[in-house]
Amino acid sequence: MSGRVVRAFAAALVLLWLTVGIAHGQDAQPGDDFLKALDTQHYAESWDMASDYLKQSVSRDEWTSQMVRTRDTIGSVASRTLQTSEPLKDFPGAPPGEYLLLTYRTVFASQGAAKTETLPLIKGADGRWRAVGYFVR
Repeated sequence: MSGRVVRAFAAALVLLWLTVGIAHGQDAQPGDDFLKALDTQHYAESWDMASDYLKQSVSRDEWTSQMVRTRDTIGSVASRTLQTSEPLKDFPGAPPGEYLLLTYRTVFASQGAAKTETLPLIKGADGRWRAVGYFVR
């Protein structure tokens, strides 16, 4: 298959995905891009879109290695359901700011039981939410 055909097919799939998401009222939520990067094994890119706090806490290479160890052992996401979205004034061990603590019930392909994913976000000066960390339990 030529590269042109592959690109056209990929574009059609993206359009279909967007259409289905809009039809079902699935608006983008804070942290979606970060989770999508993790889900597609773009670990370095997830670090790039994270908060300065996370970037100062762990190097890009260390983050990538940690995510490989964490995510590659549990497999791909079979399902993910947002359980809580809790606004916080502070997050333990992190700088002052406006936080949003997201928790998900997530089933991974290599796991029998659901896990809890926790994604703390901080609101940047530009109004965008960025990851402070990522935890799976």
